[in-house]
Amino acid sequence: MEHPFNQHPVNDELRPLVDSWMEKIRFAREAKKSFAQTARHCRVFHKTSEDFWKQDGGIYESYMNKGVSPKFKFTFCKVFEAVAIFGPLLYYRNPHRQAEAREPLDVIPELFQPEGGLQPPPGMPPEQIQQYMQQMQQQMQQQMQKVQQQVQQKHSIDKLRATVLAKVLNHMPREQPGGGLYAHARRAVQEAIVTGRGCLWTELYDMPGDSRKLAGSFFDTVDNLLIDADCRTPDLSDAYWISREVTEPTWVVERRYNLPVGALKGHKESTEALSEAPEHRKAQDRKNRETHDLITYYRIFSKSGIGYRHQSRKGKGEKNETLKALDETCGDYCHLVIAPGVNYPLNMPGERLAEMQGDEEVKKAFAWPVEHWRDKEWPVTLLDFYEDEQSPWPIAPLKPALGEIVFVNVMMSALANRIYDTSKDIIAVLAEKMDDVKAAFNADESQVLIELDNVSRNINEVIQVWQNRNVQFDVWRIIEEVMEQIEKRTGLTDLVYGISKTQDRSAQATSSKAEQSQIRPDDMAGQVEKWQQKVAAAERLTLHTYVTGYDLMPLLGEYGASVWDQLIKSQPIEFILREAAVTIEAGTTRKPNKAREVANLEQIVPSLLPVLQGYAQATTNTEPLNELIDRMFNSLEMDGSGLKMGPLQPPPPPPEQQQQMQQEQQQGQQQEVDRMQAERASEQMQMQAAQMEHQFKMQIMGKEVEQKQMELQFDQQAAQLDMNVEMMKAQLAERELRNQFSRMQAEEQMQQRQPPQ
Repeated sequence: MEHPFNQHPVNDELRPLVDSWMEKIRFAREAKKSFAQTARHCRVFHKTSEDFWKQDGGIYESYMNKGVSPKFKFTFCKVFEAVAIFGPLLYYRNPHRQAEAREPLDVIPELFQPEGGLQPPPGMPPEQIQQYMQQMQQQMQQQMQKVQQQVQQKHSIDKLRATVLAKVLNHMPREQPGGGLYAHARRAVQEAIVTGRGCLWTELYDMPGDSRKLAGSFFDTVDNLLIDADCRTPDLSDAYWISREVTEPTWVVERRYNLPVGALKGHKESTEALSEAPEHRKAQDRKNRETHDLITYYRIFSKSGIGYRHQSRKGKGEKNETLKALDETCGDYCHLVIAPGVNYPLNMPGERLAEMQGDEEVKKAFAWPVEHWRDKEWPVTLLDFYEDEQSPWPIAPLKPALGEIVFVNVMMSALANRIYDTSKDIIAVLAEKMDDVKAAFNADESQVLIELDNVSRNINEVIQVWQNRNVQFDVWRIIEEVMEQIEKRTGLTDLVYGISKTQDRSAQATSSKAEQSQIRPDDMAGQVEKWQQKVAAAERLTLHTYVTGYDLMPLLGEYGASVWDQLIKSQPIEFILREAAVTIEAGTTRKPNKAREVANLEQIVPSLLPVLQGYAQATTNTEPLNELIDRMFNSLEMDGSGLKMGPLQPPPPPPEQQQQMQQEQQQGQQQEVDRMQAERASEQMQMQAAQMEHQFKMQIMGKEVEQKQMELQFDQQAAQLDMNVEMMKAQLAERELRNQFSRMQAEEQMQQRQPPQ
């Protein structure tokens, strides 16, 4: 018998809303069918599943006659190799999250000057102008200092806010259940390599027995994600809704949405709906239906209202005033929980809707749990390595090579059967000699004699052996060519495995190949870092919405908790989104290249170590030196914590007698300095008098010097002219000598050419 809670009259008015969303979900699943089929094929070559060869529904049936099944069944798991090779490179550890305050603007004096500059009022007496200008400059200086103080004060607060936010964001990944963010992100990266997309859903959670709330990002398979069938962009910018499919026991769902016990019943969908469901859903429907009363429902995040607009366009909801009023009240951004066979949204049954007081209460009930739409995002953060520019569903990294992988799968299995079959030798023996030949074959001796009596025939007529044809070499060459195409399309070349079939002629060629082989992994790692940056931003929004200083008291302490409440929790959500930029430190998610780190440190340590040692001795600050020690030992994968130094202590004060001697010495030095200063002052006065006398004499001698300079310049010009004449004479003489030498050589050559008389 149906629970009375479900028979409320408002539920009849809500039923068209549920039916409308179920129709949208069916269209979305149809639009996802191509992606889902490719994902299923890729999973087969990841898990070494028997789904490729099974008789009903296997991939083998799509290519070959299912009645022809080879004896040996290979599964060419290239997808597994991609996960094993690329996975550890892409996500080696949780990234270091950074929250940076916005840099303030420079305060310049020109902004505080009146237009046209500082000018006294017309008619002001001259004796008052200077005083007036000084007062105006003082006022400008005071205004500028006041603005500078305000800017610096705001920047200090922003830096404190960013520091606290960064500390919390780096704490959350370690705390979330299920192995922390590391485990969930690794699963998402793995599914992105296999299917083309990985999903992390950012949610609020609490630990059992603890009232404190925290935020985390949790993995869920892409099979449970549905997207608006009208969406055509890879970034989901034109999607008006997405849905997350969830299957849980009915009692869990009733408790989560405050429904009466027994209001929901586990159900199996219709045959038509079940046939359209993905494979994981079918497996769940076959799982423990007797002991676990499961129900499947859909969490819908809509940017187009509660769904009434879709209904009214088709003429189905024009007369439903309840849905029309509900759509106007809730606005564009709505969250609904829909279950097949349930006539009302699970998060808003008719009985509860009828008891609502005021539009704000209704709007809050249908609002997104976290307003990710304010940042133009969804509650799920997607990792796509290769986008399809005309579809919201990405391209699986190994999809371009699936045909070749299937070919190798089938051909290797067929060749294995052929090799097995051709290993048999068929021997034909005369019936009367069968026993003798069989005994010879079963004997253990290396040489066996068979007596052939009363046989007048050729031995080849008694025993005949048929040899099967060997496998053609062309088949292996074709397979090798196909394997090469697979390597090019997947990036799984010999270099990423650390092997080389041929020896390069130079180290430069090897280095070039290694560099080229890292282009694809580096690009994928960059996508992972951008993805993690969005995950951190989503967690920031969730923290601001729900988490208070009380929840963070164990991490921040009382002072930090009060800072959180004042500078983050109490601020408007737009302020948090725009004033603190959340980023990821580049390269922190990737597996470190230890060999490269060691080589880099070997180059910089000899020059950097003396500088840091001098800095530590001068300032007693050993943190930079300890940081260098940490990096050195981390690159060697060793623990160097025992070698780290604390802050250096200043030198001890001298004994009392030594202090007294130093004071007396300082006093004597001071007296000597005073005496020297007095003597220096007297000397300076004498020097000034001498300088004045010297300047007077220099003025008298000035004209004589000018006259001598003119005579000297004239003499220099005359000497330069004489020098030029001599140089020209020398050049003419040199040229004459060269001509004579040339003539002598010519005469000598002519004499050599004349025959002897």
